[in-house]
Amino acid sequence: MKPSGSYSELIKSWNYMRAVCESAPENIDLGISFFESLYQKGIESWEQDYRQTIQGEDKAGYFRVVLLLTGSEGKLNYVTMAIRDITEIHKKEMDEREALKAACEASRQASRAKTDFLSNMSHDIRTPMNAISGFTQILERHLDSPEILKENIVKIKKSTQILLDLINNVLDVSRIESGKVVLDEQPLKLTELTEEITDLIRPSVAKHGHHFVTEFNLPEELFLGDAVRIRQILVNLLSNAVKFTPDGGEIRFLAWSSKNENTRYTSIHFQVSDNGVGMSQEFQQHVFEPFERAHETENLQGTGLGMTITRNLIHLMNGAIELSSEPGKGTCFYVMLPLREAEPYQESQEDLELNDSAPDWRGKRILVVEDNELNMEITCTFLEETGVSYEKAVNGKMALEMFENSSKGYYDLILMDVQMPVMNGYDATRRIRESQHPDSLNIPIIAMTANAFSEDIFAARQAGMNEHLSKPIELSKMYHVLKRWISRESAEKETV
Repeated sequence: MKPSGSYSELIKSWNYMRAVCESAPENIDLGISFFESLYQKGIESWEQDYRQTIQGEDKAGYFRVVLLLTGSEGKLNYVTMAIRDITEIHKKEMDEREALKAACEASRQASRAKTDFLSNMSHDIRTPMNAISGFTQILERHLDSPEILKENIVKIKKSTQILLDLINNVLDVSRIESGKVVLDEQPLKLTELTEEITDLIRPSVAKHGHHFVTEFNLPEELFLGDAVRIRQILVNLLSNAVKFTPDGGEIRFLAWSSKNENTRYTSIHFQVSDNGVGMSQEFQQHVFEPFERAHETENLQGTGLGMTITRNLIHLMNGAIELSSEPGKGTCFYVMLPLREAEPYQESQEDLELNDSAPDWRGKRILVVEDNELNMEITCTFLEETGVSYEKAVNGKMALEMFENSSKGYYDLILMDVQMPVMNGYDATRRIRESQHPDSLNIPIIAMTANAFSEDIFAARQAGMNEHLSKPIELSKMYHVLKRWISRESAEKETV
């Protein structure tokens, strides 16, 4: 038998076969008989992998034996054998197999998590929907009782906000992970923001009888940041602390800053801690993953998306978040956000006012552009309380024609929906701004749309809109925004 293959492999193969034959000479006859039986069956080549324990080492090697059988007139003449060390190849295949197995398991876990999420979402959406439906039926039965009406309207508003928060959380995860979220960085005062967050969370802290400790050491300067998203991060952490701490516990909210030398940025540090149920080491590895909720807290309301959103927003701001927790002793989250100092500005008293009392806009006229009949009815009902005159358009093309055919100063403001048939709100706004109408550049155009993300606000401004109101419309915010622009438009008209 003559081995074939690369020189080093041939020597190794030949030495291996010789050692086998010398240790057991009878193997030669057995081997020849085996080869002849293969050849008689018409088999001219044969391949097999073997596992061989390596002498003196606690591991095994793998070898591939290849045979080529040649002969004439039905008689075997030559056997060509090649033996190759395939230990590294085998190891690579096993590694790939393990990686594939791990990927399959991860996929199964993700599928189970999503199934659980849909089940949780069904429950969490139906809970406020049931409240809205139930309290609405109660209202219908007690229309003559102002006390019951007032009480149940408050409950309906709370349930509506819970439902809206759930929807926003789901959308946030999708848009953040797809890279579609744009931060709306505006000047903000951290001292005011932390006090506002404290005021937001204090009622729920008091409801559960927690001891609430706050300690802030923040500069008075203005910083550039997305106040909405920073508030979202901290309120989520504080809400979780309240939720996962048994009544009568302690919640701590700390904030301080440290200046980054040789940069324009200041590191803003936040710490939220509690002495609640805590988290196991195992769950801490998954706490920032979508749809995850600890088994011991599954009876508590939530989608399992809050921490995913929190982490992704912090990373979007080039910040960092750290976690330490122990079951039965509590949890501590640490957040660092690098913020840049902003130029100072003056807020007018009007900007600080926000209430839902109806202003007096008699003598003013607004063009309302909305394709949805119910949304149009709600908007017009809000406007009727102010005494303002209004006209309706059901798409952007109709609004453009009505504006172009109007006289100078006829409309004081336009409320513009975005997603409409025939012509959308963005295109209608661009056409209005480009028209030859004397008010084309000055007429305030306010976006009023269900597109509620930062990039939607940016798109509205790019189209030529002055401001953005997201649906569902908050009456106080609507009055606040319209008052500012109607007052500004009136002042400009008087100047002219």
